[in-house]
Amino acid sequence: PDLTATYEARDSKLPLTCGKFSPDGMYMAVASEDGCVYLYATEEDYESIGKCKRHTAPVRKFDFSEDSKYLQTCGDDRELFFFNAATAQSMGNLSAMKEVKFPAQSAVFGWGTAGAFSSKDDGSDVTAAARSGSGNILAAGDSFGNLKIFRFPCWAVGAACHEFRAHGGPVAEATFTNEDSHVVTLGRNDRSLMQWRHAEDPTIDDADAVDEPMTDDYTMELRDGSDLEKPAELEAAIDRAEDLKIKLMKKRITNTAPAAPGTVATEPWREMIAEPTVLPPKNLGAPSDALELEWVHGYRAQDIRQNLWYTCVPGQVVYP
Repeated sequence: PDLTATYEARDSKLPLTCGKFSPDGMYMAVASEDGCVYLYATEEDYESIGKCKRHTAPVRKFDFSEDSKYLQTCGDDRELFFFNAATAQSMGNLSAMKEVKFPAQSAVFGWGTAGAFSSKDDGSDVTAAARSGSGNILAAGDSFGNLKIFRFPCWAVGAACHEFRAHGGPVAEATFTNEDSHVVTLGRNDRSLMQWRHAEDPTIDDADAVDEPMTDDYTMELRDGSDLEKPAELEAAIDRAEDLKIKLMKKRITNTAPAAPGTVATEPWREMIAEPTVLPPKNLGAPSDALELEWVHGYRAQDIRQNLWYTCVPGQVVYP
């Protein structure tokens, strides 16, 4: 392959955080810690279109619309903005954006992800999101290092999910692979890459809800996706680790912010979302999909603490 550099520029003075091509290949966009998203025209030798500038903090996530005409961006200022991809101009008419579809949905703020945020003041926050290629599933990573899967769109408060204990700190990125066979997550603090096998039920939208009889030998544990009972000592160790993470996270938020994530005062992005004209059926049930951790690449131990525990059962370790 020809790896000759096609275009080179130094438009941003600060580190870049994300880069993507539009679905039709006409545009390339790059987000930066300077609060801007830089747009380029690929068929014009990557000529600069302009920069999308409204954020007052680093931009971490953005998505192109299905028709490649628009971008949605979200940043550390907890703002959600929309831009015209051809001009880099901000879209002030929110009603014109409510029918626009963003298939990837890596932006953690939006109408389709609003239900993934905790309705309780528990200190948790959604830090990564990804929509499956089928469009039925939303994978969301949180500030405690957990990975959750919801039905998409996840717009109703109190939506149920399957939750899997993953990283030793916030989840920085999450994405589905081709054909939705796996979910890949990246830890912000532990610097590890986790590969999860994804088993999707193709009848997720058509199946009727059926109440299965409860039995002594089958117990679905919604918290971590496992259908096997664990020894009491292992469960106790997991609970202690979770309690410690919650206490540390609440202490950090109390010392660094006037209000916890999830409160009205820190959620300006909610004012920027508009419901589509036709709402999908409200379904608060958890999806029938499942994830199974296959590989962990790059365990960072030199400066990460409280994410690896021995249990009372010989030979068993809890991670994180």
